[in-house]
Amino acid sequence: MQLTILYDADTAIVRATPVAAITKENVRKTIQRALKVANDHDCLLLFFDIRKCLLGQSLTQGLNTMSHLMDIPGMTFKHKTAVIFDPERYPTERAEFIENVVNNRANPAFRIFLNEDEAVRWLTG
Repeated sequence: MQLTILYDADTAIVRATPVAAITKENVRKTIQRALKVANDHDCLLLFFDIRKCLLGQSLTQGLNTMSHLMDIPGMTFKHKTAVIFDPERYPTERAEFIENVVNNRANPAFRIFLNEDEAVRWLTG
C-alpha cells in the first residue's frame, strides 16, 4: 500500500491519501497512521482521500470494519472524519449505506463526500 499522510496547518486537518485496495487491514493501517499524525499535532479532524483506491472487500466486511472505528487505538468520539471517494471506483450507494451505518453506531462524526471543498467545509465548520 502506498500512503501519504500530511498535516495541513492552515485548516488543522490531517490528510491521508492511500493508494491500495480497500481492505480491513489497509483501512485500519491508514486510520492508525493518520491518528498518530493527528495526535502529534493535537488534531481531531481527519480527511481520507480514497479516490485512487480499488474496492477490495465485500460489503459485509466493509460494514464490519467501519462499524468498529472506536476499536482502533487512539480514535475518540471527538474525532471528525471526512472521506472523499470516486464513484467510478467505489459505488455511491455503498458509500451512502456505510455512512449511514457508521453514523447510527457509537462512532465519531463521519461523512462521505464527492467534493473535496465540501468535505473541508464540513470538517472545519
